[in-house]
Amino acid sequence: MMSRLTCLLAVLLYVGMASGQDAKAPVKFQGKVSTLGIAADLLGSEWTGPTGLAIDDFNDLSNQPEEVKPVAEELKKQVSSIGVVQTADFTYRKKFNPLHQVTLRVFVFDSEQACREWWKKKYEFDGWEKHYSLVAGAPYKAVDSKETTKRAVCFGNIWMTCGALDKTDDHLKILDAYVKKIHDDLAANRR
Repeated sequence: MMSRLTCLLAVLLYVGMASGQDAKAPVKFQGKVSTLGIAADLLGSEWTGPTGLAIDDFNDLSNQPEEVKPVAEELKKQVSSIGVVQTADFTYRKKFNPLHQVTLRVFVFDSEQACREWWKKKYEFDGWEKHYSLVAGAPYKAVDSKETTKRAVCFGNIWMTCGALDKTDDHLKILDAYVKKIHDDLAANRR
């Protein structure tokens, strides 16, 4: 697994290359969120998962199992008004401590602008500093919760949160792996 510094450098390099190609072109994820799941063994032998729900298109729920459709419809009501078109939840657990779980949630917006507007509303309101701290040096918008073990990031048309039940940095390692995977997808689509 890539170290966080290596992943950070790769994202910085990508952002630098993307901005050099066309400063006005937004970085837009256009793949399917269901393909982002990372096998637990790629995170380390101590992990199981991922479990969770992935919705590739709120406008077409025909591929969802019947028991999931009501949940997807309800979720659609909650997030489509802010521009979310896809979402996924990937949860991992430690094999020898199943109560230690890390959940990563990905929200893909219809545009970078809609994503930024949501970020501003969610993390840049009056008094936000009481609840969140900025992550210094990140190549994208990032905040850490002061109340739980959780980080939120935003780049292009993607907003992600990753949190853990235990006070560890496991959520950061998993988040970094997903950022790298999305970065690789974006780089492949730019070619």
